[in-house]
Amino acid sequence: VLVVVFAFFCVLVLKMVFSRKVYNAEAE
Repeated sequence: VLVVVFAFFCVLVLKMVFSRKVYNAEAE
């Protein structure tokens, strides 16, 4: 169960970082 939670957390972080990069690219 801990592995699933860790993987889910990693996915959320990756999505947040990716969306932030896309937002910065569009802002520029």
